[in-house]
Amino acid sequence: MRVEMGLKRRVEMKWKKRLELRWKKIMNRRKKKMGCYKGHKTKINTTKGDNSQYKTSMASALHVTHWRILHIKTLAVQKQFRSHKSIQ
Repeated sequence: MRVEMGLKRRVEMKWKKRLELRWKKIMNRRKKKMGCYKGHKTKINTTKGDNSQYKTSMASALHVTHWRILHIKTLAVQKQFRSHKSIQ
């Protein structure tokens, strides 16, 4: 039983690694096409403190796929929710 679990975990890790590598490759290819290795710092008239607009512009510069942005957003929301729960 234990061996089976180990194998399962290893296979899962390999799968995750492969996915990450594929994502990296795609991103690098896109960045090269853009002719930049950094996102364009397009400032969408904001106050200095607010960083969210900058993040979205980064995403647009690298043509980040829609689901990826959504994922980042959901993570942020979850984080906020957790901190909110701890306050109560």
